[in-house]
Amino acid sequence: MAGTRIGQARIRFVSSDLLEGQLRQSIAALEAAIVSRDNHRFRRQLATETLSLRARNARSVLAVLTGIVEQRLANRPELVAEWRARIRISKKPGMPRGKAAVVGAAEPVGVLKVA
Repeated sequence: MAGTRIGQARIRFVSSDLLEGQLRQSIAALEAAIVSRDNHRFRRQLATETLSLRARNARSVLAVLTGIVEQRLANRPELVAEWRARIRISKKPGMPRGKAAVVGAAEPVGVLKVA
């Protein structure tokens, strides 16, 4: 690239073709990033819907199985209670919302006294 000195500043002459090529590359990279982001959002949404559907289906199956198990174990209430405890689905699928989970509290190591 050709350049000239004016005082302390250096002026560079840049080819307009070079700038246009860089601009086109930047635009293509931005468009690819947008498409990738949209595809990721779609896959994430589809996965969440699929998990919800499968959890609903599992609850339906468990309801039928519970009826059968409770009939068979009618005279064994401790086993019925155990069955109910084991089949309980306590968490909904997906990321927990609200407060962040505490992994572990840091314990103080000690106090450093400077004399």
